[in-house]
Amino acid sequence: MGILVAACIKYDDWLKDFSTWSIYLGLAMTVPWANRLRPTSKTDLVTQVQYTAINKSSAITELDIYAHGADTNVDFNADSIADILPKDDAQPLTPLAGVMDTDGYIVFNVCQLGKATGILAAVAQFTGVPVYANTGDFNSMLAIPNGMWIMTSPDGTFTQGTAPPAFPDPAGSTYLMSP
Repeated sequence: MGILVAACIKYDDWLKDFSTWSIYLGLAMTVPWANRLRPTSKTDLVTQVQYTAINKSSAITELDIYAHGADTNVDFNADSIADILPKDDAQPLTPLAGVMDTDGYIVFNVCQLGKATGILAAVAQFTGVPVYANTGDFNSMLAIPNGMWIMTSPDGTFTQGTAPPAFPDPAGSTYLMSP
């Protein structure tokens, strides 16, 4: 089993006061032992995830991405993936395939992104791992989505109502935060 990496691409302004802490909202508000990196774009996210995998000598089992978005796009600060041209926009994530565990997966914690089937299919295809997203809004304080989970396989098939697997051990994991 590899490691878990959580990337906080964007977060609400009031959380900036807590930027000295790593925030993995699915486990706890503060994780003082976690590494704090700051991705600012899709390319920067890929670079930092690759560096983390090499530095930890481990493949990535779970990549959690916390970002702003909607049913048509996901924002990566300097750029985005839009449902208009999802394959063009998602292609920069292709190098993630080289650092993902064979049982790895990506979880987008982005409001309504589960409705953006083009984005989910493109990311799953380029990274070679299943991608999970929720159709509802995401409460970042409680890490609770209020919609239905969608799992997209690399072959483009969709499964409704399939929540991401529970990652068993956050110890040694890395949390990426943007400024």
